[in-house]
Amino acid sequence: MRNALFVVALSAFFAAVGLGVYTANKYFNDIVLPERPVYLFNLTEQESGVMQIELLGETLAADLPVAKDRADRCLRVAEQKWQEIKTNPLVNEQAARVKRVMREQWNAWMSSDKVRAFYQRIKE
Repeated sequence: MRNALFVVALSAFFAAVGLGVYTANKYFNDIVLPERPVYLFNLTEQESGVMQIELLGETLAADLPVAKDRADRCLRVAEQKWQEIKTNPLVNEQAARVKRVMREQWNAWMSSDKVRAFYQRIKE
């Protein structure tokens, strides 16, 4: 119930803010600058693969094929580095040591008097 109320309140907040931004932009375009209106958001394709994004009068151009090639190269490098790390015996040895220490600490904590007293209170 509390989560639903939170979602409703958050939705109402975003709706109020969105309506305010839309209204301010509409009046700005009607009164201040009617010959060259400012768009809240405009997305157009300029050339093959080049996207132009206009956000509140500011323009950004993105060359999607170049960005995709760069992302693919970064992904290949990341996968190669991950394989190097995954197969490194020093990393595997350290991970096993950390796992062993954490298991020992967990077992020591679970067998402590505080945890036993807590379980006893729950049973009662």
